[in-house]
Amino acid sequence: MAVEIKGFTRPKQILLSSDRKMIIICGPPEEKIFVLDDDVCLASKSFDELSLHESSLFSINNKNIYVLDVENKLLRQFDLKLIQQKSIKLKHGNYSSINCSEEHGAIFLCDTENSVIMKFDEKEDLLTAHFDYSDLNQNKDIVSMIIKKKSIFMLDSDSPKLIRIELTKEKIKYTEHLEFGRGGYGKVRNPSDISITERYLIVFDNKNYLVQFFDHEMNFLFQIGSKGHEINFFDLPISGLVDGNFLYICDMNNDRIMKMDLDSKHLESFIKRQYFPGELNRPSGVTSDSESRLFIADRGNGVIQLFNKDLEYLDVLKIQDKKLERPSSICFHQHGEESLFAIIERRISNESELNIYKLKNNNLIKHSSYSGQPALNDPQDMDASDSGYIFIADTLNRRILKVDFEGIFQDEVNMAEVSGNKRILIKTISIRDDNHIFTADFDKLIVYEFNSELKLINTIDFSFLKSDIHVIRAVCPFNDIILLCVRGEHQILAIDYSGKVIKNINPEGREDYNWNNPVKIHRLNDRSIIIADKENDRLCRLDKEQIFSPN
Repeated sequence: MAVEIKGFTRPKQILLSSDRKMIIICGPPEEKIFVLDDDVCLASKSFDELSLHESSLFSINNKNIYVLDVENKLLRQFDLKLIQQKSIKLKHGNYSSINCSEEHGAIFLCDTENSVIMKFDEKEDLLTAHFDYSDLNQNKDIVSMIIKKKSIFMLDSDSPKLIRIELTKEKIKYTEHLEFGRGGYGKVRNPSDISITERYLIVFDNKNYLVQFFDHEMNFLFQIGSKGHEINFFDLPISGLVDGNFLYICDMNNDRIMKMDLDSKHLESFIKRQYFPGELNRPSGVTSDSESRLFIADRGNGVIQLFNKDLEYLDVLKIQDKKLERPSSICFHQHGEESLFAIIERRISNESELNIYKLKNNNLIKHSSYSGQPALNDPQDMDASDSGYIFIADTLNRRILKVDFEGIFQDEVNMAEVSGNKRILIKTISIRDDNHIFTADFDKLIVYEFNSELKLINTIDFSFLKSDIHVIRAVCPFNDIILLCVRGEHQILAIDYSGKVIKNINPEGREDYNWNNPVKIHRLNDRSIIIADKENDRLCRLDKEQIFSPN
């Protein structure tokens, strides 16, 4: 049975002390460190309490936790109560990784700016150069390393490659392994960590959602994972820890640590987030009823949560004999006396469902479902028109799908044909007050406007802003402006219909508005908006003055 911990989100590193205390470092939004003894939490502190930056890196030697404070160029030592014991100022450099070597009994730091591995002597508080690797060119993203007596392993995530350095009295031998590619089997995308056992060298292949196993000569042996949330799947397996015959894996975006038996290859959930009603976990969809009550597709918790317009928690909707799996989109339609809700569950991309429910006393009762062909394939957004139709961004089918609230097919638009882009990804859809439908090409940065009959009437091309806007994740049209969720320095923008950026929705001095992958903007009747700020696990409300007034 997995240990459940309140506030346990986005685990990115796991350490083990000499007296077998487990230290877990969690990334944003909580940014917290937990010290566990079996299933008992001995200590926990936030990064803010410890004055740590998000970029801080961690290692452990015996019972001392070492933090490489990259921002302030400090090496800081904490005990297992998370009380700082000392702080050592580092020389000028760009430090990218930290590792404790049991064979050396020392802490090592990688300075990519000066191409040198530094050794910290714990007893003498002395930092000295251990190995100069300047013979290797263009290795500026060393994210993980293992230091042995006769060899050094360095993982360059950007290239990507694993550099093996063999140290002998006669010569130094360099070899490079790994290559970029999808699907694994020796090919990797943004590998983020390495571990080594007597049998295996293990590569955490983060963006392929895999953990790959090699022998010590880097011959591929086998792999585990694929993108998903079930036991044998991962969503960013960012790092791990070997303890005897067990491998612990930080499955970051599934908010859990997995435990693998290296003999049987059996996987089980070891630590996971504890769910509390009212706390959100990757909110991905938002809709509202005529009373401006908010219905939230809480993807991570697998529920629909109900809030008032002031973002105060009200309830969790109950569903007869059913637990939702990754609900990612929700929309609402009032049909006479009936309140109807459409909910998309995105399990695996080609196993998504659209079900339609009636709401009675905060209970969702199954009304209908969509069973047309082709089946939905990773649909990432939907919206409902006043006339009672559901419009779906059916992402990997590269179409806009129109169905009614009985789940019956009405129409579709082939976005590959409309755009001329066979690989188009549409991850957003939103309907303006006049029932015009808006979507966007995720990568090419083009917004498409259709009328209520799904006839294309306008496009707005933002490709000239590619250096500032990497992708378009969501659109929200008003009569005079369009709001965009994008990825870039500013994540929410207001634009006019000529394509001019008129405002960055990011008020200065407001920490609450440091966006982290907002995925949905929902309009309320008073022209205020609700934003699902997914990776911050929260909703944000902005009133019309914050949206429409000049910067």
